[in-house]
Amino acid sequence: MALALQARDREFQTRLKDAFHLLASNPAAALSELEWAEQEQPALERERTEFDAAMENVRIQAGIVLTPQEAAVRNQMAATSHNAWLQIQWGKASALVSLNRLAEARVVVDAASAALGPESDPQARSMLLQMRASIVAAAAQGL
Repeated sequence: MALALQARDREFQTRLKDAFHLLASNPAAALSELEWAEQEQPALERERTEFDAAMENVRIQAGIVLTPQEAAVRNQMAATSHNAWLQIQWGKASALVSLNRLAEARVVVDAASAALGPESDPQARSMLLQMRASIVAAAAQGL
């Protein structure tokens, strides 16, 4: 189970990284990869959570307590998952802007902003505000 999860995560990370490299040269291909990543991420996260729960059950049965370092790694993994989601949304919006699909880009940014909520990371909000400004600027150039 661990090796399969690791291989799947490696593929996800590689394809996500490759999608970002494609943004400037081939935004349509980047968008396709980012849409794949958007579909894959929830299933991958669910698999990670199931694996984590299975490992926790083994710990409980063996009487092993989670160390502070292990707890920190769990928290970091959850934050990494959220950051990947945000990067996917930003990348999709960027690809859509490059493809001059501004209305769709705006929908992606608005949905991501709404999903973040008011208590979200200020840096995440800033990223989305900058993307919204890019969309407005692109629309103004198209007039």
